[in-house]
Amino acid sequence: MHFLVAVFATILAVVPASAQVQMPEPVSASNDVQMPAVAWEAAPLPDVRPVQVPLTPELIERYILSLPELISLARKLDRELGRGEQLQLKEDLAFLLVPHLFDPSVESRINGQLNDLGFANYSEWANIAHSVAIAVESAEFTGSIDLAEQEAALRRDIESSPLAPDEKQKALEDLKSKFAALAEFEPLPGNREAAAPYLTRLREATGG
Repeated sequence: MHFLVAVFATILAVVPASAQVQMPEPVSASNDVQMPAVAWEAAPLPDVRPVQVPLTPELIERYILSLPELISLARKLDRELGRGEQLQLKEDLAFLLVPHLFDPSVESRINGQLNDLGFANYSEWANIAHSVAIAVESAEFTGSIDLAEQEAALRRDIESSPLAPDEKQKALEDLKSKFAALAEFEPLPGNREAAAPYLTRLREATGG
C-alpha cells in the first residue's frame, strides 16, 4: 500500500547510503481503486492532525452520507476564495476543508453544516475520514510486508556498516523512530472489517 511505500522511502532517506539494504518491491493492491484525498497549493494551514478512531457501521454510514455535502461545500468555498484549480480528490479526505479553517467565521460555517450531519465538529469528521481512508486501503491490499523483519534487516546493515559510532547511533535512532511511525498507517483492530462492506459505496460517493 502506498502509505507503507511512502514511509519506507522516508526511512531510506534518513539512513545513510552505506547502511541501506535492498527493500522489497511494493505489492500492488487487488484493484486500481484508491481512497481520495485533496491536493492543495502550498500555503500556511491550520495544524490539523487527524487520528484513527474505531469505526462502526453507523459512523461509516454517516460519513458516506456527509461526503456529497462536504465536497460541495469545499468547492463552493474554493470559488468564493477565487481558487483557480479544480478540487482534486485522491487519497485521504481528512484535510478536505483544512485550508478554510483559519477563518473563524468559515470554520463556524463548516462546523454548523457538520452539526446538521451529526458530527460535533470538523475534528471529529476528519478523524473518521482518516480512519476510513486507512481501513479501505488496507482492505484493498492483497500483499504482506513483514515490518519486524524489514526493521531487523536495516538494523543489522547499520550495525555492520563502516559508519562512525555517533553516526551509527543516530541512524539506529532514526530507524526506530520511523518504524514506530508506521503504526499510524495500520488500521485499528476491526476497522478493516468494518469498512469492507462499504467499499463500493465509498467509491461512488467520491466519484471513484
